[in-house]
Parts: sequence; structure tokens; C-alpha cells
Amino acid sequence: IKQVFLDDESKLWFCTLSDDLYYLTESVGKEADLLDMGTGFEFHANAKGSNGDIWAATYGNGIMHITADSVYFVTTETGLVSNYCYSILLDSEENVWVGHRQGFSRIRMEGVNHLVRTYGLGEGIPGEANTNAVYLDNEGRVILGTTKGMVVYDHRKDRKNLSAPKVNITAITFI
Repeated sequence: IKQVFLDDESKLWFCTLSDDLYYLTESVGKEADLLDMGTGFEFHANAKGSNGDIWAATYGNGIMHITADSVYFVTTETGLVSNYCYSILLDSEENVWVGHRQGFSRIRMEGVNHLVRTYGLGEGIPGEANTNAVYLDNEGRVILGTTKGMVVYDHRKDRKNLSAPKVNITAITFI
């Protein structure tokens, strides 16, 4: 078992090497099958959004975003740092934070589109993400545990760059 997660409906979720995601409920008292993928995913972590969507971090297959009627995959082809995901967390704005060996990915939903932004050494992220070492504090800051220490991301300090980039054309070749 890689992670045990208690959601807001008192479902106890288990992340394991399996074909399915499982949870226990107090009333049922046994495992309940959510999704039968039949492909041997290794689930490392999951999280549940306020809208009931399930986000599952897999080891080798990226992120599974499970809605009421669809399953979406977010992978390196759609922008993740890596398909090997060690942790997952939803922040106060419902952004999905994913830890990888080479850094972190943040997924923001815009309609049905998964917009991915990556953070690595160039953005000051040292080391690799530790398995399930993510936390959302009372002030909405995302705390990320890495092999070289802790990183605190405070969305309130984000600033949009409103000035256009300066264009520096050094040559034009016509063929």
C-alpha cells in the first residue's frame, strides 16, 4: 500500500499496485470497485476534488483524472514533468500538484482542458519529490518535500508579467 486517504464522504481510499482504485466505507465494510481498467497500474497517491472528481497518481502512466462520466490521462505528452508520479495534492484553488523525480507539475483545469505548468531546478526546486510528501497548510501554501529539503509555494505571491517580452532578432534568412 502506497497511500491511504480518507475523503470528505468517509471513504477510505487505498493506492496499490492493482487494476483498480479501491475504497472502504463504514456502511459496506468491504472493498468497493470504482474503476476496472484491467491494466495493472501502480497507484502511488490519490486526491478528491470538491466537485467529486478523483485524481490518481500512477507510477509510469501519469495522472488519471476520473470524472462522473469520463477518465482523462495527463501524461508527458500533455506536459507533465514525468509519467512517474510520487505524490498528488489539490490546493485551495483546485490546482493539482504532482511530485516527480525531476520536479513538480501543476495542473489547472480550464473547462475540460488540463493546463500543465512544470517546476524544476530552474524554478528553485532542489532534488526529487519524496513519495507523498506534500501538504496544504492553513494559509493555502503548498509544502513540497524533496530529497534536498522542503519547498513552500505561496500562490498569493504569484505575479503576472504584464509587459511584453523584448524581441531581439539578430538575423533573417530568405530562401
